[in-house]
Amino acid sequence: KGLEPYFAQGPMVMCVDAKQPAVMQRIRAFGQFREHPAGMRYDAASRRWGRQYRLGASGAIGGPGASKTSGTSKTSSASGGLRLNLFFNPERRAAELSQIDAEIASQQAALQEIRDYRIALEDRKSLRRDYYFFNAVYDNDTHTVTSFSPDSPRILATRAASGFYANITSGLDIGPVEAVSIYGLKYDQEKFLRQFRSVMDFPVRPLRFDKLVHGIQVMQYIALLLNTWLRHALKASLESGSALPFRTVMELLDELHSVPCADAGDGTCIPAPLTPSQQQIITSLGFRLPD
Repeated sequence: KGLEPYFAQGPMVMCVDAKQPAVMQRIRAFGQFREHPAGMRYDAASRRWGRQYRLGASGAIGGPGASKTSGTSKTSSASGGLRLNLFFNPERRAAELSQIDAEIASQQAALQEIRDYRIALEDRKSLRRDYYFFNAVYDNDTHTVTSFSPDSPRILATRAASGFYANITSGLDIGPVEAVSIYGLKYDQEKFLRQFRSVMDFPVRPLRFDKLVHGIQVMQYIALLLNTWLRHALKASLESGSALPFRTVMELLDELHSVPCADAGDGTCIPAPLTPSQQQIITSLGFRLPD
């Protein structure tokens, strides 16, 4: 849904989120498994399991038109049509499951502290964004959390999708291995970009191809680079034992947002006196305090 303008441009390979309902339908159909899902075939060169499904006219997966291919074999359709390529990597699954457990424990500990000490939060939106594995009751008057519980459906869906990734081919008569080799590392790049868009609260842009959108994309890319560097700096300060008193990059930026600056007349900036917390941020990030 909403991808028709792209498909009309010609043959292509496009990433699809493994947690989308149509993809999760196929993942759940595998049921419980130990080493790999039944019905997938292994490709020794890429060390991944794969399976291909035809998409119906409505975009739904499965049905009479569903078919399975593997390796580098070609399918019988001359036009290619729409096909979903679903992949599974057991090593990736182990790493993602471990990361999920660590993130759940971290969010639970933070929410416990926020509730017990009645720490005021920015708003309900930031609460849901930062602690997405939990359902928290937010008090609009005090901006505090009164209670919280695990978001079991979301946790189960995230665990089920771990190790899986997928793409869609349009107008191409190729198998799963060719599709993923064409797409290369774009899946991981798009996955991290989606995560950063969520952190930076970037809006979803409509399908427009003008200079304004290109300019916005450049500015968003610069913001993502800064966000990545700040995340690394926060992690480095924690490992060095001089942890900054901030849990997220947004909290750090909010602290620096109020730093006023006056124009000296020659193009230079004269900052106002900094608070102790702002001075700590600047020195921890490796910058010299202004005179």
